[in-house]
Amino acid sequence: LRPPRLILMALIVSLVLHRKLRGEQFVIFRERMTKHMVFFAAALFASVPFAFWQEKSFWFAVDFLWVFVYYVALINVLTSELRFKGFIWLFMLAGGTLVVAQGIERAEGLAGTDPNTLAVSIMLALPFMLFAVFWVKNNFLKIVPIVFLAAGIFTIAITGSRAGVIGLVTVAFTVWLISKKKMITAVAAILILIASWFALPPQYQQRYASIFNEERDPSSEGRIDAWKAGWGMFKSNPITG
Repeated sequence: LRPPRLILMALIVSLVLHRKLRGEQFVIFRERMTKHMVFFAAALFASVPFAFWQEKSFWFAVDFLWVFVYYVALINVLTSELRFKGFIWLFMLAGGTLVVAQGIERAEGLAGTDPNTLAVSIMLALPFMLFAVFWVKNNFLKIVPIVFLAAGIFTIAITGSRAGVIGLVTVAFTVWLISKKKMITAVAAILILIASWFALPPQYQQRYASIFNEERDPSSEGRIDAWKAGWGMFKSNPITG
C-alpha cells in the first residue's frame, strides 16, 4: 500500500459518496473496455494454479487489479473533454527527480516510476506530441508541442535507459518511413541525433555506447538470463504460461 495507492483508495471512496449524495451512478461496467479488462483479470487469476511460478503469478494478477482500479477512477473523474485535457496537461507537467543508479544519474518519476518505465512511457507518448506539432495550425502555439517533444527526448536521454533510446530510434525510423519528404526527414533526424549525442554528458555517452559492446554488463546479462528463464517457463507450461 504505497502512498499513490492509498490516495487512489481515498479517491474511489470519495467518488462513490459524491455520486451517492447527488443521486448519480458510480460507473464501472458501462464501458465495453471494462468488460474486456475484467475478462483479462479473470484469465490471469485462472492461470495461477497452472503457472510455473504460482506465487509470482498471483501477485502479478493482483498488480493488474490495481491498474483496473486506476482505470475505474479515471472513467469516473474524466467525464468531460475539459477534464480529460486537464488530466493530460497535469500528466505532461508532472515532474521527476534524479537518482544515482548503475554509476550514473538517472531520471525517474516522482510517483516512483523507475527510469526504464519512465523512458518507455515518454517514448510511447512521442508520436502523439509529434502529431500535435502538425495538427496545431497556429504557428505560435506550435511552440508548445515542440517544447514538449524536445523535453521528452531530453528526459529519455537522461533516464539512462538503453531500451528507451532503442525505442526512440525506432520511433524516429517509423516517422521517416511514413514521411512523404523522406530526404528532408532523414537529414533532420540524423542532425538531431548527432547534436544530441555530443550534447550528452560523458556518463550517458558511455552508457549508450555499451549497447554495442561485446562484453555485457550485469544489467544486460540479467535481462538475457530472465529471457532464458522465461523461455524455459513457457516450454514447461506453453498454454497457461
